[in-house]
Amino acid sequence: MRRLLPALCLLLLGLQGCGKKANVLANVDGKDVTQAEFDAYLESKHVSAADATRRDRAFQEYLDRAALASVIEKEKLLDQGEIDAEVAEYRRELLISRYFDRFLDEKVSDGAIKNYYDKNAATYEQRKVHAAHILVRLSPKATPEEKQAKRTTADGLAAKLAAGESFEELAKTLSEDRISGAKGGDLGWLREGSIDPELSRRAFSMKAGSTSEPFETPFGFHILKVIEEPKTIRKPYAAVTGDIRYQLRSEAKEAELKRLKEKVRVTKKSPYKFDPASVPSGKPPRSPIVPTLPSAESASAGPTPLTMTGAVTSPPPSDPAAVPPGAARPEPKPAETKPLAKEEPKKPGAVKAAAPKAPAAPAPPPAPAPAPAPAPAPTDAPSEP
Repeated sequence: MRRLLPALCLLLLGLQGCGKKANVLANVDGKDVTQAEFDAYLESKHVSAADATRRDRAFQEYLDRAALASVIEKEKLLDQGEIDAEVAEYRRELLISRYFDRFLDEKVSDGAIKNYYDKNAATYEQRKVHAAHILVRLSPKATPEEKQAKRTTADGLAAKLAAGESFEELAKTLSEDRISGAKGGDLGWLREGSIDPELSRRAFSMKAGSTSEPFETPFGFHILKVIEEPKTIRKPYAAVTGDIRYQLRSEAKEAELKRLKEKVRVTKKSPYKFDPASVPSGKPPRSPIVPTLPSAESASAGPTPLTMTGAVTSPPPSDPAAVPPGAARPEPKPAETKPLAKEEPKKPGAVKAAAPKAPAAPAPPPAPAPAPAPAPAPTDAPSEP
């Protein structure tokens, strides 16, 4: 055993410095501030330890806040139980948020998304047909006589097509669907099931270049022409990556939540006993600090830091560069201005009697000039001539 001690000590020296003391950077009210603690603070603030200027500024801010918190805690003005409860809740939310950020990033990788796309190719395939039509529009409230007249018009168009007239020209001049009519009746590529059932049935059963007889739908009478026969088209991988990522992250999160909850045992004991006398009277309401938990499903680009909302918030960092990357800086609020009182319009010809003049009062001392109002934000709208 004695022969193993030197080797064991060497191993500990390599791993932990063999009992090496932590590097103490400062002392705040009797409590040491170690470099390990400060490194964790820099990591949370997204400040690089290699940047000496930002690091020193963050260190001074860390010491100032630690000193201020220490002296405030001794003032006994705040309810320490409330503070501890909010800190504990924030810690729970932080644990949950950071855990799922890490878990979902590892679970739903780019490779997993591509693998799901390849295995479920049929899900992203659609049948489409390229078609055109001529429409004779029919009102839902049309009488039998009006409906017969529209049918006669459609039959007349079919006769012109049978006589060899151009489908495109008839659509441009006589179709009552103005949008497709301007393009010679072209409806583009129609997805199966996304249009009227009768129109879809005929379009996906016809050959390219063929023209149908007039048929009725709720829109009126159609004469349909298939330009290109139905094709099965698969959505490209890049177009569905975001949808697949969202789906897989949602499923993985639900499964992991279930697994984690099954590992812990929760037992409820006695019911809560409310005592109205325990509620302090005259205490002003205070908005709690509520951590905002980012949605794991929508966070596809990486972990999202928690934000704090409520009446009590931390002051912004003194270093502008210490704001986490991607975080929006709050814009300064413009000075509030009161709307001018509307002046009552004067009636033509009306003369208001002059009130008797009061004795002149001594002139007050000149008031200081008001601060200039902020200039209005520029707009993209051009000024009127």
